[in-house]
Amino acid sequence: MKIKVFVIAVLGLFASAFFSGCGVVSINSMADATSQVTDENIEGRWVSEDGKFYAEIKRSNDLDAKVDDSNIGAHFINPGKKDYELTIENQDEGEGPDSKIGVFNLKLLKADGLLFAEIIPKTKDLKFGGKDISVFYYNQLLPFYNTLLVKDVSSQKIKLAFIEYQKAKEYIPDSGTPYVMKEKSPEYLFLTGSSEELRDFYVKAAEKSDLWNTETFKKESIEIACYDPRAVAIAYANSEMFDSFLKDKRSEHEKADAAGKTKVADAIEEQMNELQKKFHTMAFSGEPADMILEKVSGRVDKILAKSGADKLVSKWDSNLETAEMKDLTGQLASIFNPSDKTLKSIQQGTKNPPIE
Repeated sequence: MKIKVFVIAVLGLFASAFFSGCGVVSINSMADATSQVTDENIEGRWVSEDGKFYAEIKRSNDLDAKVDDSNIGAHFINPGKKDYELTIENQDEGEGPDSKIGVFNLKLLKADGLLFAEIIPKTKDLKFGGKDISVFYYNQLLPFYNTLLVKDVSSQKIKLAFIEYQKAKEYIPDSGTPYVMKEKSPEYLFLTGSSEELRDFYVKAAEKSDLWNTETFKKESIEIACYDPRAVAIAYANSEMFDSFLKDKRSEHEKADAAGKTKVADAIEEQMNELQKKFHTMAFSGEPADMILEKVSGRVDKILAKSGADKLVSKWDSNLETAEMKDLTGQLASIFNPSDKTLKSIQQGTKNPPIE
């Protein structure tokens, strides 16, 4: 199976660029002026060639992450459906595999046919999941955006580049982009332009090959497990969790209707109709049940970790050979505490191939 890894190169870039004590960052995101894209192949756990950096990349579902922007005016864009969470572990010799970590929000962005990876620290706490946040990540990167250029991707390797600081000091003043320079250690060039100005800057800068330092990284294989989305959909649809969700939605609709808020009531009805359609494709056609599993992502992560797998896919994905993969259907369905009646429904609903 071919795996394309767009952002694992971030690991090496932290070592070669950010640890040098200077860099080029922006106080705004260029996401609003570009096309955000996704690729499920970047998800998983990765390791750098020297074995000193580990990274886990997964779809983000943390909608409340924020950073303090009171000092410089930078703002955090809350993760959306296309965002990823990047967790980096820096293993210092003799300190163990979880000695230092950094947690980031990551976006893949396209502009004028070019692919960029934009990251920003995701937490201002010095603890994450019980682990210590590296003081370096906390102090030096928060809360600025770091933009990397994906220069070449193949099934075996990726080339990803960052703007070299000393060359940027000569290029940026004549580029027409707004910036501020901090010349005391650590040294930084802060790009202060709008999303549109940042987009134009990086697209034009991409033409200057001597401006960039490039790192090449080999792909890493990952362990993939599969599941039958139909079982998960049936289990969730018959769970207390879903029943509670329905009650809340009915209550919202009744209150809106009683208050004469027709548009609000209509929006809720439309939302539920769309939800019913999605459930239908999951329960009968075997479409991935990501929207359900995201609600219990913590439990899913534990099941994956215990199984030794890094990634979960639908067993009916026509692009994958799932016959030899670990099947976690039963364990995932059990998250929703299915009754005997529900288990029989699952058995009946999954004994034949999905309906196309």
